[in-house]
Amino acid sequence: MNSTPADEHKFLELVNENRNRIVLSMTSADHVKPAEFKVAFWQIAIYGEIAFVGIWFFLMLGLEGDRILRDLSHGSIHFVSRVFSWQHLVWLVLFFLGGLLFSWLLQKMTHRAVEISTLGVHLHKGQNLILWDEIKEVRPLRILNIRSLWLIREPGEKTIMPWTSLERPSDLKAAVEAFAPPNHPIRKYLSLLRRT
Repeated sequence: MNSTPADEHKFLELVNENRNRIVLSMTSADHVKPAEFKVAFWQIAIYGEIAFVGIWFFLMLGLEGDRILRDLSHGSIHFVSRVFSWQHLVWLVLFFLGGLLFSWLLQKMTHRAVEISTLGVHLHKGQNLILWDEIKEVRPLRILNIRSLWLIREPGEKTIMPWTSLERPSDLKAAVEAFAPPNHPIRKYLSLLRRT
């Protein structure tokens, strides 16, 4: 198949046009990088410590239960002194430190839990992108002292986004204000980011 000079000229124009688009998109990507947020360490540590201290308490009751229950007949002060003896408190310190280490490891694994960009909300280390235009509705979900947001695309199509549990609430608020379109439903929940 023979190509004419006009065809070659059109082909070169298309190549140059595509190259310009790629350069423009790369340049804009450099200027507007997504703001990344991890889950705040203190949010994980609260529940990590409750879990580890609870494990310690029930472990002590399991190991020393018979003796402690026998000593319960001597009064509640004697019972408390047995549970919180210095040998048991050494284990409590180890479990407390273990809870901190576990919380720290969990926080490291939540690297890039949420990213906010001009395109939308990036979840799961940037692998799941929800475009701003796709989000039709936002609803809060409260579990204990943590509030997350349901990002609703279509009826029945929901995605949970961590919200108040994320680190740097003022930076998160600034990122949403900078990147989310005006009158977007997510803007109604910026007040939840205030620290109490």
